[in-house]
Amino acid sequence: FLPSFLFILMAAPFLDGLGRARPISAALAAITASVVGVILNMAVRFTTHSVWPDGAATDWFVLLLAAGAWLVLACSRVGLLPVIAGCGLAGFLHWWWLSA
Repeated sequence: FLPSFLFILMAAPFLDGLGRARPISAALAAITASVVGVILNMAVRFTTHSVWPDGAATDWFVLLLAAGAWLVLACSRVGLLPVIAGCGLAGFLHWWWLSA
């Protein structure tokens, strides 16, 4: 990931000026749309493999954890990192409880 971040940081001042050109602006819009499509595809893929692992029965713990995380993020002022940490801890405790 480091080379791509360096490329973005080094090219950012030049891309701002290029964004004013109509053909380049259209190309950047198309690239943005394709990146959003890739992210959506990965989100659907991760969701289906998490909720229905190996085509097995529904993992209700994952569904309840995701719904709870969404509710906390949508209805409160809790930040994203505490929610991710809480979900990670809940997942670890769930795994530890089932493996004991």
